[in-house]
Amino acid sequence: MNPGEVTYMHDKIGIHRLQNSSKTETAITLHLYCPPYTESMNFEESTSKTSKVNVIFHSKFGKQIV
Repeated sequence: MNPGEVTYMHDKIGIHRLQNSSKTETAITLHLYCPPYTESMNFEESTSKTSKVNVIFHSKFGKQIV
């Protein structure tokens, strides 16, 4: 993916991985889920284990969460 590009992935596709290819630049990603998820399964590549984590929102349904 290049700067400024947008991608879409349907949930049926499954696991996806994000990483910053730069050692000096900061990467920012924006994930939009509708309806909002309350939890997610994370996969730790170094241990090959999954863990369930709570999803944290800064806004819900367009209203900022304090």
